[in-house]
Amino acid sequence: MVKEGRIEYIDLMKGVCITLVVIVHCGVSFPWDIINDLLQNLRMPLYFCLSGLFFKEYGSFLEFLIKKTNKLIIPYIFFCYLPYLFFDFIFSPNANRTIAYYLFMGIEPYNFPLWFLRSLFVAYVMFYALNKVTKGYNKFLILLLLLVLSCFVWLASYHIPKSGWHFLLENFLTSIFALPFLFMASFLRGKGLLALKFKLSQLLLIFIIGFGVWFIFVQKNVYFITAHYGDVYPFLYFSACGGIACIWVLCYIVKRLFFFSYLGRYSIVVLGTFAPINHLLSFWGINGVLQALITLAIMPLMIFLCINIFPYFTAQKDLIKYKSNK
Repeated sequence: MVKEGRIEYIDLMKGVCITLVVIVHCGVSFPWDIINDLLQNLRMPLYFCLSGLFFKEYGSFLEFLIKKTNKLIIPYIFFCYLPYLFFDFIFSPNANRTIAYYLFMGIEPYNFPLWFLRSLFVAYVMFYALNKVTKGYNKFLILLLLLVLSCFVWLASYHIPKSGWHFLLENFLTSIFALPFLFMASFLRGKGLLALKFKLSQLLLIFIIGFGVWFIFVQKNVYFITAHYGDVYPFLYFSACGGIACIWVLCYIVKRLFFFSYLGRYSIVVLGTFAPINHLLSFWGINGVLQALITLAIMPLMIFLCINIFPYFTAQKDLIKYKSNK
């Protein structure tokens, strides 16, 4: 049974998204570069759009901050440390680790896909501030402002020094670059997108147009983790939005695929656990497609264990309580 109030095709979209993330981090690629480029243009924008779809301000900034800390920062810290402390205990029980070693693990995690949670948290805070400052303003002007800001980010990304704490700067730039995706998703939800009903002919038209835009404007060398957004601004936005439209149409039609919908509902657990499993499989000499298949097959078990044993650390329950005065 699906929990009442959940939108089934959104869980499926999340499942498709996190599955694509797992596959690429297992080193799986298609023999045709264009498909790899299309998916590279899609994955992170889709994740940011899905995150923006249910953006909520809550009662106050403090409440908002606590909510996002429970949903993002606590899982970030938890998944930074738990898997690799376990690996240390199993594989390096006598290793002499310094405090600096563990501090660095929390700043730049060995569980590197967690960069997204950190970047999303910063994007949420900036988006909250944007909503407060621009409340009542014309939405088109707000989007235009965000695109201008992201254009500066795109230009700045070519001049990041590749030394020191550059990864924090790259993630911060990506948070800014992601704001238009959050804005568009939040705007469409506010216009009732999730409640609309579509005919098959309408969905087919959206898919054809979306795929054409996705294909025509596709960008090479797109890596959000290192602030690489393609060679032509703003083609990545066009391509990503076209790809997101295609995935939306397919998931809207299918509604639910149990395995992928389940991964989507608990995508934060998948994001936090698949890289350590990949590392373990690589240690045993298992890579590529087989690594991806085994990792995905293990995910339901990891989800079951995490949400039942560690619900307060995996965004299922709030570790930090907030009592509103209202």
